[in-house]
Amino acid sequence: MLCGAVTFAIWKPGSSHRHISIDDLALKNGEVTHINLGDLDPGDPFTALAEDTARRQAAGLDGATVAVHSVTAHDRFRDATPHDGHKLIAVDVSFAHYKEGFGLAGVQLIDGEQEEAQSYGGDAYQVYLNADGTLHADQSGDWLNGTNDTVRLYLVYSAPKSVGKVGLGYWGRIIVDRPYKVAPARQPP
Repeated sequence: MLCGAVTFAIWKPGSSHRHISIDDLALKNGEVTHINLGDLDPGDPFTALAEDTARRQAAGLDGATVAVHSVTAHDRFRDATPHDGHKLIAVDVSFAHYKEGFGLAGVQLIDGEQEEAQSYGGDAYQVYLNADGTLHADQSGDWLNGTNDTVRLYLVYSAPKSVGKVGLGYWGRIIVDRPYKVAPARQPP
């Protein structure tokens, strides 16, 4: 049985553009394939479904507040380890007043130094915090009810060591007010 996963993001395509057909993807067992929705063939019926899903997911942050408290680089962060040649970037962030459909797994780390947005992926390692930044007693996340909560947490991503500024994206939207400089960690988490 072949199991693969495809994740989608909406970012502006580059100058040379070739459409991708979902039917032609060669998925490998255990690998994730990242595809920009702008690269999908507009005549493919799956493209309309993917774009509709992206709009509905993005609407979960309509009217929400996103506050970045810090962005730090690490070699290790609790149980998280970086990919080979990468570092970990821990984003201490709060989300407030979000709506049904918002999912933390969809929050992507975006390179904040490039003219064209480049995503380093979503589905970050998550460490839940209390409002004051201390460690939350329940790390399961089961206490989140899905709407209008305020949640503060570390989202921890693996990114190339050269990344110096980052932002956050969600289903094709940049969701922070500016790029944030990645600071060295002052102490281990």
